[in-house]
Amino acid sequence: MEEDQIIKKFYHNLIEKYGDSPRSLDHRSKDGQKIRFDIITQIGIKNNCSILDVGCGFGDYFNYLKNRGINVEYCGIDLTDKIVETARRKNPDACIIHDNILNMSEDKKFDYVVSLGFNGVKTGNNWETLIKVLDKMWNLSKKGIVYNAVSTFATIQDELIYFVPPAKVIDYIMNNLTYKIVFRHDYMPHDFTIYAYK
Repeated sequence: MEEDQIIKKFYHNLIEKYGDSPRSLDHRSKDGQKIRFDIITQIGIKNNCSILDVGCGFGDYFNYLKNRGINVEYCGIDLTDKIVETARRKNPDACIIHDNILNMSEDKKFDYVVSLGFNGVKTGNNWETLIKVLDKMWNLSKKGIVYNAVSTFATIQDELIYFVPPAKVIDYIMNNLTYKIVFRHDYMPHDFTIYAYK
């Protein structure tokens, strides 16, 4: 897919510049990353949950959960080879898959499928990709999904980043997946998170 190549190039450039750092994943800081982790965990992630982390980056969410004493069956998936190599090195006891989630078999289900900043690089087909991935996340989950993104309500917008209209995502989820949602846009000015429950 041409979109996959655009995304890989974007992250390869960041890795070359910042190395093993949240900045390589286009997070502004470790503090901001932790806030997002706190928010996505509030969907109900606790001991013995199974989690699929879409766009898992370096597997930092797995480490966040371990450091909080939350033991989960974790699987991460990411497109970018250099990111996956680092994630596997940092987390030898975690399942890290190098692929596009759209290629995943739906035979195995996870309690929660989470996505933190996935689809954030402008490709020209972001909305189309987003709805396909939301559908796939939903099909792979047993209890629910968490979708996190940068919001069109952000006051500063980078031209390479896809800023997502929250109302459009809510409308899609409620008309196609479930009416059981929680919308969060209260923790950082440029960010939002949606929990969608089965």
